[in-house]
Amino acid sequence: HVQLVLLDAPGEATAAAAALAIALAPSVRVLPWHETNPQLRRVTRVIHSQMLVLAFVVVAVTLFGVGNALAMTGAQRVREYGLLAVLGVRPHQVFLSVIAEGLLIGIISFVVAGAIALAGFVVLGATGLDLTSFAGEPIILEGVRIDMTLRPIVRAAYFGWAGLLVVMTAVAATLLP
Repeated sequence: HVQLVLLDAPGEATAAAAALAIALAPSVRVLPWHETNPQLRRVTRVIHSQMLVLAFVVVAVTLFGVGNALAMTGAQRVREYGLLAVLGVRPHQVFLSVIAEGLLIGIISFVVAGAIALAGFVVLGATGLDLTSFAGEPIILEGVRIDMTLRPIVRAAYFGWAGLLVVMTAVAATLLP
């Protein structure tokens, strides 16, 4: 007989299989899904790679947009910096104020955008994004029906890297003029 155990997090399959193997040994052979169906694992890796490329493109376009907007703002303020110099403000003080402004804009941008993104992830995590209508019919690979509902996986590291990139881009863009 073959028994399947459905987990909420597919990444926990190896640990769950190991725990079951210990509990049921030696009378039962326990294998995680990627060992019983290597073709499905390859397809999963391809899809994951495609999602990473898509995420990279989205992040690159976002950083370009943020950098461009802040560089344009900074270029428009060059005369203000000159006026500050005429009023006796030292160059390092102007430099520090520009850095502080870039940091502040970057942090506020990340907090607002992160809150909006997190809210979207919560909604999509609960409901999912059903892509079945795009497939036309259920996809069955070696007897396994592929779930066509996308659900985001949110990791703190993703937000940390995104925040760091946004803040660094904001600071760099404010320094361009």
